[in-house]
Amino acid sequence: MQTTAFDLRPLLGCLLTAALAAPAARAQAVIADVSPDNGTLGSVLTITGSGFGSAKPKVFLQAEGAKKKYALKVTAFADDAITAEVRKAVQGDLTLNLQPKIKGAAAASAAFTVNTPGVTLLNPTGGLPNAEIQLTGTDFGNKKLKVLINGKKAKVLTSDQTSATFRIPKSVPSGEWMVEVQNKIGEASADTGLVIIGSNKSLGPDVFKAKIRKKKLAAAASNLSAADNGSNIAFDATRAGNPSQQLSVVVPFFMGSHSVPKTFKDGEVGGMPIFYIENFTIDSQQFFTNWSVRPGELPWNVTITGRSGDRLVGTLEATLELDSGPGETMLEITDGQFVITP
Repeated sequence: MQTTAFDLRPLLGCLLTAALAAPAARAQAVIADVSPDNGTLGSVLTITGSGFGSAKPKVFLQAEGAKKKYALKVTAFADDAITAEVRKAVQGDLTLNLQPKIKGAAAASAAFTVNTPGVTLLNPTGGLPNAEIQLTGTDFGNKKLKVLINGKKAKVLTSDQTSATFRIPKSVPSGEWMVEVQNKIGEASADTGLVIIGSNKSLGPDVFKAKIRKKKLAAAASNLSAADNGSNIAFDATRAGNPSQQLSVVVPFFMGSHSVPKTFKDGEVGGMPIFYIENFTIDSQQFFTNWSVRPGELPWNVTITGRSGDRLVGTLEATLELDSGPGETMLEITDGQFVITP
């Protein structure tokens, strides 16, 4: 029987040629560490890992489910390490994405938290108008910080990520006041109030301003009285018209012992700390609708932001529920501000 020999060399040559022509599998970019893993505008991050490539990659932050991307400024790059600065962002837990400049390469990702500012120290804790005060804190950002006292802007002399120096505004009355800081990410207030002495400014008349149904309510505060225990300062803000409006608030504040700032929330005062009533006339018949906070069920807070002599300045936010009469089931009071004389 005659055996036919096959020459396998051409086939092996084709297989070898195809193998050499096939592109090598690209290494997947992997982020091993981001340091720091939280920060704010101006924070410089060191990103280490592998597969970043030799060209400058794109690095950006993105909120979950959002399309908007916040690009970081890449200042140094290598295949295993990148340095980048946060230039724009929003507050919260975001995803940091690194897209190598390699054809077909997928992006690598890691978690990064963008923080709002925090204030830890005022030094000194008081002074005359125009005196310099130093703030110590966290995540102030790389732009000049905004400092507010009783809604008045203070002149900021210097600021960096952890400190700022400002002058006490001449437009704020003597008293104890909450110090608020703001940057493009968020806002915060110092736990300790700033005591101003020697100011020649005074507070305006007792008044309450708020938004209800996104409409502004401004009314003179009246019927001021203290509760039996001497700590709850109750007041009504009333406005005539059809409907007439009445907003009543109980402020559980001890002038002698509580310091500014002080925030009261659900569970810290009994009864109804806040209620709102509308009286209206239709065809000569009078009707009323009443909403109130129900302790333990609805969110509310009253914050004392300052006091000057025996007068209080504060803010209010609350969700109210319909108690009686026709009307919406829920109302929200937002941006509420008040000045009252107990």
